[in-house]
Parts: sequence; C-alpha cells; structure tokens
Amino acid sequence: MTFRIPEKNLDPQPVGGTGTIRESGVPGYRKPAPAGTGWPEIREAILQGARKIDLFGLTPAAAAFVLSRLWSQLNRPVLVLVPTSVQQEAFYRDLTFFTGSRENEANEAGPIEPSSLLWFPAHENLTFKELTLDAGVSSARIEAAYRLLAPGQAPIIVASALAVLQSLPPRERLGAAVDYVVAGEELDRERFIRQLIAGGYERSPLVEARGEYSVRGGVIDLFPPLYPHPVRIEFWGDEVESLRLFNSASQRSLGPLEELVVLPVNEVILDAATQKYGAHRLRSLKDPRLREYVQQGRHFPQIEKYLAYFYPQLETIWDYLPDHTLLVEWDPLNLAQEARRLVETPRPPSELAVDLALEAFENRPGRFQTLYGHGLELGHPAGDDRRKFYLAVEGNQELAANLASAAADQGRLVRPLAVHLRQWLESGFEVVLVCRSRSQAERLGVLLADQQVEVEVTPAPRWELPGRLQLTWNGLSAGFRCLALGLVILTAEEILGAEPERRRTRRSRPLQWLSSLTELKVGDLLVHLDHGIGLYRGLEKLTVGQEVNDFLRLEYLGGDILYLPVDRLHLVQKYLGVEDQLPPLDRLGGKSWEKTKKRVRKAVAKIARELVQLYAARQVLHGHQFSTPDPMFREFEATFEHEETPDQLQAIQEVLLDMASDRPMDRLVCGDVGYGKTEVAIRAAFKAAMDGKQVAFLVPTTVLAEQHYETLQKRLKPYPLQVRVLSRFKTPAEQKQILAEISSGQADIVIGTHRLIQKDVQFRELGLVIIDEEQRFGVKQKERLKQLRQTVDVLTLTATPIPRTMQLSLTGIRDLSTIDTAPEARRAIRTYLCRPEDTVMQEAIRRELRRRGQAFFVHNRVQNIEVWANYIARLVPEARVAVAHGQMSAKELEQVMWRFWRGAVDVLVCTAIIEAGLDVPSANTIIINRAHALGLAQIYQLRGRVGRGREQAYAYLLVPEEEALNPEAQKRLKALMEFTELGSGFKIALHDLQIRGAGNLLGAAQSGHIAEVGYELYLQLLEQAIQELKGGPPSDEGMQPELHLPLAAYLPDTYVPDIDQRLTFYRRLSGPLALAEINAIEAELRDCYGPLPPEAKNLLGVVRAKVDLRQLGIKRLDLNDSQVTIAFADSRRIRLARLVELVHKQPQRYRLTPEQQVRIHLNEAGQPLEVVKNCLKEIKIFVKGEENSPVSASG
Repeated sequence: MTFRIPEKNLDPQPVGGTGTIRESGVPGYRKPAPAGTGWPEIREAILQGARKIDLFGLTPAAAAFVLSRLWSQLNRPVLVLVPTSVQQEAFYRDLTFFTGSRENEANEAGPIEPSSLLWFPAHENLTFKELTLDAGVSSARIEAAYRLLAPGQAPIIVASALAVLQSLPPRERLGAAVDYVVAGEELDRERFIRQLIAGGYERSPLVEARGEYSVRGGVIDLFPPLYPHPVRIEFWGDEVESLRLFNSASQRSLGPLEELVVLPVNEVILDAATQKYGAHRLRSLKDPRLREYVQQGRHFPQIEKYLAYFYPQLETIWDYLPDHTLLVEWDPLNLAQEARRLVETPRPPSELAVDLALEAFENRPGRFQTLYGHGLELGHPAGDDRRKFYLAVEGNQELAANLASAAADQGRLVRPLAVHLRQWLESGFEVVLVCRSRSQAERLGVLLADQQVEVEVTPAPRWELPGRLQLTWNGLSAGFRCLALGLVILTAEEILGAEPERRRTRRSRPLQWLSSLTELKVGDLLVHLDHGIGLYRGLEKLTVGQEVNDFLRLEYLGGDILYLPVDRLHLVQKYLGVEDQLPPLDRLGGKSWEKTKKRVRKAVAKIARELVQLYAARQVLHGHQFSTPDPMFREFEATFEHEETPDQLQAIQEVLLDMASDRPMDRLVCGDVGYGKTEVAIRAAFKAAMDGKQVAFLVPTTVLAEQHYETLQKRLKPYPLQVRVLSRFKTPAEQKQILAEISSGQADIVIGTHRLIQKDVQFRELGLVIIDEEQRFGVKQKERLKQLRQTVDVLTLTATPIPRTMQLSLTGIRDLSTIDTAPEARRAIRTYLCRPEDTVMQEAIRRELRRRGQAFFVHNRVQNIEVWANYIARLVPEARVAVAHGQMSAKELEQVMWRFWRGAVDVLVCTAIIEAGLDVPSANTIIINRAHALGLAQIYQLRGRVGRGREQAYAYLLVPEEEALNPEAQKRLKALMEFTELGSGFKIALHDLQIRGAGNLLGAAQSGHIAEVGYELYLQLLEQAIQELKGGPPSDEGMQPELHLPLAAYLPDTYVPDIDQRLTFYRRLSGPLALAEINAIEAELRDCYGPLPPEAKNLLGVVRAKVDLRQLGIKRLDLNDSQVTIAFADSRRIRLARLVELVHKQPQRYRLTPEQQVRIHLNEAGQPLEVVKNCLKEIKIFVKGEENSPVSASG
C-alpha cells in the first residue's frame, strides 16, 4: 500500500482507507489496494511545489515505472542521477521499456522522431593514452546538452555521477557551433566543411559511424548527433537541392528531410578562438605533438580530457538544466559517496575539469525540485520540508524459485505459471509479462492460450488495464509486484529460469562477405583466368587509340606487364590461398598455368565424384523416424532467452525435418562463433531424448565437453532427462558408473571427447550423434564416425565459414545449413588502440580482477612468450598467470585451458591458439600485443573470446605509436576499431580466415591445389565438376563480350574518389548483368555520388550494350571512324542466306569476311553508343534467336 508521512512525524503511516483486503486464493496474493494510493499522489506533491520528496520501498525497475508515469504527465525535463554506469545502464533500459522509447534503431521507412529519453555518458577515466578518436561519448553528451537548450523540449536524461562531474563547453560556444541546413536554400560548402572539421568530424570514404563525413563532388555525407542515420546533402551549385537520411550499411537513401541541425561531435570545438587559446595553454605540457595537432586544426585522441585548456570558463550540465527541471537522485547516499570517491581518485593534472564540476555538483541542492529514491531504509532524512512516500513493492525472486520448483515436479514450465496468472487476473491485477524477444513472446502466448489463459501479445503494452494479461518483449532489468498500483510485471528470466542480461545494445549491421577485389592493395596477388598469378600494381588511366579507360596493371614473372581494362574485371580474382603457401608468379604467354589448371581440374573431378557417390549411397539407407514437435517441445523452445535469427530458425527447421524423415540425417550446420549453432544442437538433442533415444554429443576437447554439459544441465533442468559427461577428467570409478548408465539407457544425453566412440562405450538406444568441429578429430575417429552415419542421425557443427559459392555447388550433395546472421543483442566490446605501456596492461588487468574476472594476453610469438608471461606476473603480482601455446602437448594445453575455465588462472598469456569454441563468461578483457601484425579476421576472432557474459568486455590493441600514426597504417587500424560489435558490419575476408572452409569440408589434401590456383578459381572448378556429374549445365558465367568504342567510359576519381569503391563498382559492372541490375547500380551511383558525369554515363551505356551483344551471341564489337566490325562467338548464329542477300543488296554497307566477321560501313559518324544501338537493330535481321541456336539447345 502507499503511505504518506505526516510532516511532523517521521514514522510512515498509511494513506487512504483501511478497508478489508481479501485473500485471492493463491497464498500471499491479495486484491489491489483502493485507487488513489500510488504514483498520482507523488505527482500531486510535485505540482504543489514540494522541493524534496523521498520515495521508499521501490526497486530500480519499479522506480523507472513510477518516473515514466510522472514524466508523461508533467511535461518538464527530468534528470535521473545514479551512482555508477552499471546502474545507469539498467535505469536507461528500464525507462526505454516504460516510456516506449527506442534507441536510435534503423528505421527503413524513413526518419523517426528523436527519442525523448537520452543517455548522458561519461568519458572513461583512462590513465593511458588512446591512439584513436571516438565520437560516440561526446556526441551523446552534446546531444543531451543541446536538447536542454532547445526551447519546448522536455527530455528525460539518465546520467551517472562521473558523467555529471565532467564539464561541458560553455553554452554560447556550443550555440555558435550549431549549423542549420535547409533544403532549397544556399549553403557555403567550404565554410560548412571547415565547421565540420572544427566540430570533430573525421573524413572517411564512406560514412558508417557517427562523427564521420565524406565529400564526393556535389554530395556531402555526414553522421551528426540527433539523427538515427547518417544524412546526405546533395547540392546544385551552392544550393542545397535535397536532404535525406541514408542507411549506413547499404549507403542507400531512406527518406527526405526538410531541414538539418548539425551539432559538433566533440566537446572541444576547434574554431579559430579555441584553437589559438588551446595552442597557447598546451605549451605547458610535455608532449609537443598535442600542440602541433591543435595548431593544424586537428583533434587528437582523448582531447576531451584537456577541456580546461581550451576554454577560459567551463560549464557543467547544471548550467544547461532549466530551473523547472525535476531532479531524481537514485540511492542518494551512495551517489554522494561515489562522487567523492571519483574526485579523490588520483589522475593526471590535465583533468582540471573534474575539480570544477565537483563544486557545481555539491551546490545543486535547493535549485531543483528533487525526488530521492532510497534503495535501503537505513533511516529517514530529517527535515520538515521533506515529503515522504512509501510504496510496497516486492521483487519476484521468491516467485521465480517457486515456479522452478513446481516446474521440476510437474515436468512442465507453463502449467504452474498459468495457475498464478489466472489467480492474479481474477483478483483484478494488471499483469505484464516481458519476454526477451518477439518469437519468445509469441510462443509463450500460444502455450498460455493452451492453458485457457487469455493473453494479448503486443510490442507496446498499455498501462492501467486491470484484469488484463499482456505479453511484450524488450529489455527490463527485473520484474516486480506492487499491490498499491495493482500491477504485476514478470520477466521471462524470472519465470523460465534463464540468466538476465542487463545491457545496452546497439543495432548491428548485417554481416557481409568481402567481394574478391575489395580492399585490394598494391602488391597483392591476383589470379587471371587465362594468364595465371601476377602482382597487382595499381589502377591506371590510359588512352588506347580513341578509348580512355581505367586499367588494372598486373606484373608477371620477368617484369612483364599486362593492362586489363576494368570492364574485364570478371577475368581476375584476388589470390586467396593457404597460410604459409605463397605461389610463384606465372610467365605471360607461358604454358605452366594451363598445366596447373589441368592438374587441379583432375583432382577436383575426383573429389566431386566421391561427394556424389557418398550422397547416392545414403539415399537407400533407412533410419529412425522421430516424431514431429509437440507442445512440450514448443514449451522448451520458449525457454530460449534470445531472439533466434532467421538463419537459426531455418537451420532448426531443417534439422527437425531431417529427424522426422525415414533416412538417416547427415547435416552440417555452419556458423561463426556465437551465432547460435549450439542451440540448434540442443533442440535436436531434446527432441531425440524425449522420443526415448539416446544422444551422443562429441566435442574435440574436455573443456568444451564440460562447457556444453553446464549449458545442457541448465536448459534441461525442469525436464526428466539425465545428462552425463564422459572425459578423462572423470575418475575410473566415475567413468565405470557413467558407462553402466549409458548401456542401461539411464543416461539420455552423453557429452564427451573421442572417449565416447571407443569400443567399450555401448549405447542401448543411440538415436542421434552431434559432432562439434569434426575436422579436429583424428583419422581413426573419423572412420568410426563414418560407420555411425550408416545407422543413426548425425548433426555436425562447424565455425568454419563456407562461402555462398560452395553452398550452392553442394546443394543436393551434402545437407548444409548456414547461419550467416549475427545475433542482435550482443553488447559491444569496448575497444582501445594504445601503446604497449605498463599503465595500460596494469589498469586493464586490475580493472578485470577488481570485478573478479579473468583476462587474456595474446602474444603471437612462441619464442619469447614466457618472457612476456614473467613480465605480466611482475607488473601485476597479485594475478595468477599461466601460458598456453600450440607447441605444448595436447594434454598439457588442455590442462591449462581447464584451469583457466575453472577460474584457477587470472591471466592467460597465449598465442592466437585460444580455443575457438571456448566460452569463458568471466573472461572479459583481452590484450592483443602487436595487433598491427595480425590480420583483421584474426583480431576479430580473438576479440570474440570476450564479451560472452553479462559484463562489459574490453579489448586493448597494443601497437607502437609510430605504427598507429603512420598514414599507411591509419586506414587498417581504423578498420580494426570499427568492428566493435559482433556482426557490426565486419566484412570477413576469406583470405584472413586462411581458407579453413575448403580444407575442413573437402579434406586437407586439397589445400595444395587451392594454393596453386587460388580459392575462388578452385571453387569455380569444383562447382563445374559437380554440375557435370549431376547432369546439369556447366555453371560458368557464360560468354563475356568485348566492346571497343572511341569514347571515355570510366568512373572519374573526382566522382568516386575512393579507389576501393571504384573497384567494387567496376567488379559489379563487369559480370553478366540484366538490365534491371544495371539500372539499380545507376540508381545507387546517383543516390550516393550525385548526377552522373559523361564518363560514368558512357560506362553504363557500354555495359547496357553488352547485354544486347550477349543476347545476339556477339563476342566482340569494334567501332572506328568508318565501320563496325562484329565477331560472333558461334558463326552458326548467323542466318547466312539473309546476310548474303543483304550483302548483295547493299555491298557498300555490309561485308562478310573469310573469318566469318561482319563489317558494317558507316555513312556518317555519330555518338558511338547510338551507332552501336542502331547497328544492333540491323544485325537482328540476320541473327538467329538464342532459343533456336545450336549453342542454346545444347546447353
């Protein structure tokens, strides 16, 4: 019930009537209290002008609910102040749920209204120097500050103590730095770009992250604060022709804007005055480079720490807050202590700003109307001027335990939940059940409906609906029950028993494969289909005759040079080989390349034959037919706490269909680490075990066996299934007991290493074998697995990436499911690029140890890894340090990994060997030494070892400063920093993944052939061989016509300045395209780069003409001043009789050469593309249609 404290009495007294309250029928649950005893009374106290209001009895989630109700009716700014960033995250997430706000999610339909809920972050107090700029924190701080200054705004801002202690630029300086852009009005472009640079924006070829801008001819792209997407400004002269939001992943426009507010993205606004003042003040510091940066008008990393050096007078968020702001202080006792602790923490002398802000923090009482949310009742603040309210709120911990106990007794989860829900609803409570994902809500809705519980599934719950049950989805830190409000809120974690994840997430961009020629660097190896392997020496513009074009310059053995026009890019591929096997260069015109291709074709034909024969043999076998999913299986699905990705759902569906068929399943599920393969396996295991069959789950290492055992134990707890783990870590007596349980059928699911397939392991009713990373088992084990495949269902999991080309070629040969989509709800790994200084390593490791976590230190050189381990042990003597590398014996390595997984080791100093599937939720810091020497994908994979638990994960990439600041390395190091999230748009290069795909799928013997011709060509040859064996047409790209015209046809570097982007467009335009695809590329160019220049129009015209040439069977067309020469790929396409007739009628116009070429004499010169178009119309008269041609008929 709600209580109000009489102003002369400090003991809580009840407010409102004390009418009878009946028990509802479920022990401990009562009817809701009478209306008028909840948050409306607090609102009245605020409206009456009470300056200090104390709230007792609230949990953080309940406090967020009350605040959301108050804010929706008060129409005034609210600042929510919490002690730490962890509490800030939880409060922000809860307020997001209750206010119906969404973080700046991608909205494909176009612009969305800016959220009224704002995140006000703190700059981290790092004692070391970072080497990269990060606009994220400053952008959010500036956005909040600006929204407080803007008239008519009433945001709700969530901040930590550290965030409000840190100063902001003066209001008038921020106001002067704001730019307004309006469609249809003129804008001084040069001044605008200068303002962007002063505001901290970084120039980039493509704008993908906040704080970036790019300039391409008449187009400026930028990603400012306030907007959920980057913005494209298109000019016509000096006039802003259009403003539109665009998608950062596809770079395509989303919707128009009428006007644009451009805020700075850095709190140090380097206008002329600030630049001069800052350069003068920075002279007192030891590092002269900081001053040089500022004199050049450039921001340096962590410049915000030096804020006091750039402004004569700083301000704080308190200066920005209007007087009518409602201040909410959560846990005021700890808030004051945290502020004092932060101020007393030693820090560099440059951080003067914190001292100034403390004074403002301590002077805040009195100016603002304040709500104090007391987490604990450790005595009530004294004072007659305080209003006090007590809300009786209960958490759901006890309820969760009761539900779990009832579920274990009944073997069902939903039935006991339904009983509780019906009782609450009958008693008039409003009940909201918060799921992790939409799919979980929909599943749970169906299961509850089966139990006769009326439920509404909705993305946005409506409040104050007594007697109604709503199912929704979003993040909520915890549920609660409040009698006074008649409200019950439950989270799926509380009723289904999963661990909650308290995290702010950012929307991730879709994962993309690198196209072969993206990121091409001078010196890379290229494979030309006709000439073999050469070196890429750059992109050059050449004039050949009357043609002007871009050419790839390729160097071959002996220094021979080949110039390849960009319209023939389909003939080359980036060489993607096998690690440590570099191929020799070929000689132009030599015979070695043809011999190599012939040898590889022969090997490929053999492996294709084996694959096809294996598939045919499996078709005649009969296996166990499992039942289709029943309500209990659907209930088990509902306990999955994440949103399944579409790929994951597809893989699960395919596995279940395989199990329900009468032939043995042999399916391979491919997906990157953390993409949800294990869940596919768990559902298959559950289905098999509930059908009375035993499951063997094979993993390559004991540590992984234990890890899977813990996962399965947790998921299967409510069900009558016995899970066992068999490994060499079990004593002989334990092993004997488990073997007996396996043979008697008592053990339903058994997880183990290759020990599981030894002869003494006799299953009573084996129905399913799950194999994790089969390629890591030995030859003998693989033979045993091959025998198993004859009789039982087999599901194989692999983290090996399998390219789409191979997936297509294996269709109908190997049952293959791929999970390419990264899960959405992953917390971004906070990544720092810094020098290898003692302070970095000490702070990183000690920060992790303080929260009882563990750390990886990656040093990829075995020769001196022990030296580094000793160094780390000296730096952090309190840490328990161990070493792991590939030259240790398998048993020794496993022992170390086991100790680390069990928490007996604090810091694991290791090479890049870190277990690919190892999941150590408590290891959330990784330090990677000499990061610049590792490949992008290698760092991506290594960094994926952390961030798998609920804690914020940190990655420290150590590089020598000169390496980081070297312009050559800048782009690559920036790319390393970009991939802060799993699936955040990291375009995986097959080369960086060392071509694990083919070696693992096709066998190690094939790696030599891959090394000879490169991965892409190997795949093409394999695909062709399989198609031929299956009796289908060859899957080559078909004839690619050549067209030689006297005109300039290319993408000028002034139009598409970035060479990577130019090559990407050239590659896309060089293949066989339909007209619709060409039109789409043209639309993309116009959208991203503005109106086409003449050269680009010509390029697209040439590509369109090639579509007609291909349809007519023309392999080459040459146009000079007076004639057109046409060569056909197959002379049988020519209707000779009709052509001869034309030659007789118009001998001056037409001529047929002995080489079966057709020449057309031109009476007058014209625009080349128009001439070609007209000639092709004439040619159609004597060319057979493709459907009638012998070529078409044969295949």
